[in-house]
Amino acid sequence: MLRVLPIIVGVVVVAIGALAAWSYPVWGGWGAWHAMPADDAPRSQYVADPAFARTGATALDALVDHRDQHGFPALTAAVSLDGELVWSGAVGWSDLEHQQAADRDTAFRIGSTSKAVTATLLARLVDRGEIALDTPMGELGVDWPNPAWAVLTPRQLASHTAGLPGYDTNTDRAGQWQTLCGCRRYDSVADSLAIVDGSDLLFEPGADFAYSSFDVNILGAALAEVAGETYLEALETHVFSPLGLAQSRGAEVDPSNPDRAEFYQIQHGQARLWKPFDLSQRWPGGGLESTSEELVLIGGAWLDEDFISAQTRQAFWTPQPLDDGTVNEQNYAIGWRYAPEASWPGDERFALPFAHHGGVSKGAMSWLVVYPDVGLSVAVNINTRAETFANFAAVEDVITALFLDSLVQQGRVAGPSNADTDANRDVDTSAGG
Repeated sequence: MLRVLPIIVGVVVVAIGALAAWSYPVWGGWGAWHAMPADDAPRSQYVADPAFARTGATALDALVDHRDQHGFPALTAAVSLDGELVWSGAVGWSDLEHQQAADRDTAFRIGSTSKAVTATLLARLVDRGEIALDTPMGELGVDWPNPAWAVLTPRQLASHTAGLPGYDTNTDRAGQWQTLCGCRRYDSVADSLAIVDGSDLLFEPGADFAYSSFDVNILGAALAEVAGETYLEALETHVFSPLGLAQSRGAEVDPSNPDRAEFYQIQHGQARLWKPFDLSQRWPGGGLESTSEELVLIGGAWLDEDFISAQTRQAFWTPQPLDDGTVNEQNYAIGWRYAPEASWPGDERFALPFAHHGGVSKGAMSWLVVYPDVGLSVAVNINTRAETFANFAAVEDVITALFLDSLVQQGRVAGPSNADTDANRDVDTSAGG
């Protein structure tokens, strides 16, 4: 009996995990359904650069229309130019129960956009000479719980070519249940690696591509070791504090924060709170929170060579090849996706490459885009999940086109003479993960 007991337990855990995965859309919500407020949603904007006052007003109208079309509780957006905030807008409610209006300070879960934030920390430490992209993890002096991780490099982890499984392919059964449940608090990123340390690699590192937050969670633990601080402390030291950010942190680290949004499941014009979920299990790869304004400042900081060197930026925004020389299927670079052949909205004759990352979290979606050729960074956030990521992120196309058109009219950017304010770029629906 003792011999078969582990097998029985394993079968039960797998069955519970499968049931939880099947029923997840049902128990994503929490508590009773309530009708969305019938009154006109509150709206506000902040115009930091008067040159964009008219453009900002039009962008705010676009936010209102997009929120009304899809029924989001709150929708915020922000734009920076050359690393400086120029505009932000907010529409809707951050807290439906108390009818608290969303505003420029509203903090959202940003899901996998956290990966770009972790990449920012990695880039800063690379520039400081404290870590190299191709140094095997085994040389960092860490006793990794899975010996197979010792050969992995930061480059492989940050580009998802290390072979780590995703949430649905993790064979660490107890860890798989914790991933679904989200009912345990982890004091450190290193502790959270117990969720995946019993799983095998999917392939030989460098041989293939498999998108996984576990990659970046392991990387976060390595960066904490290198920095001599916890992961969140290292982010504060090297990213948040230098940029003057006050609302960016690990999700649920400060649940009493009055500016933190509530998160909702929306269905047929009704809303209910998202089920409580502790995101400390995935801070580096999908567990941070921030505002739209602070995200565009992080994105814009990548264009500041005093913050991240041009050499490091180029390395991080180069889609990574596999061992056979082919570029991975998502054009994934190092902590970012990069679209080198993207075109100007409305005019395919003009190139406008961009770096981007999106995130889907528990009752939230996030999208951050940086257009290096024109110095523009745009972010949008909601406190629910749209039917598709494209339905959520499409408003960024409109906002970007508006500000590009304004830059051209002001003579600050040499774009196409017939720049169209109606963006026609396709949204990468894979970008949300």
